[in-house]
Amino acid sequence: MRSTHLSAFPAFVILYAIIYAAFGVVSPFWPLFFESRGLAPEQIGILFGLSTMMRLIAGPVFGRVADLLGALRAVLATCAALAAGMATGLLACWVKRIGPRGGRRRSTHLAAALRPLS
Repeated sequence: MRSTHLSAFPAFVILYAIIYAAFGVVSPFWPLFFESRGLAPEQIGILFGLSTMMRLIAGPVFGRVADLLGALRAVLATCAALAAGMATGLLACWVKRIGPRGGRRRSTHLAAALRPLS
């Protein structure tokens, strides 16, 4: 009988390959996107630095919260729901052009919030 751990490993490798392939495709365009939204090169550098810092902090913090609560799937589902909510808000800003300057400022803030997720 095959162990479920052996069959889960290829799925895990495929998932990470897809995630990093998507990041590799999108990441060269992020600076141009933020520049088209009116951010200066210094602001883009700060944004990328902060997003990296957020990734370094959020992983261990939410991992610890999940361990303390004993609810790994609930914490993961909450984080996924928050990401989906931010993505929906970003899409709504682009479609409806709400906020100052036709929605650009608000959509830039939402995109900046999503940057650590990519």
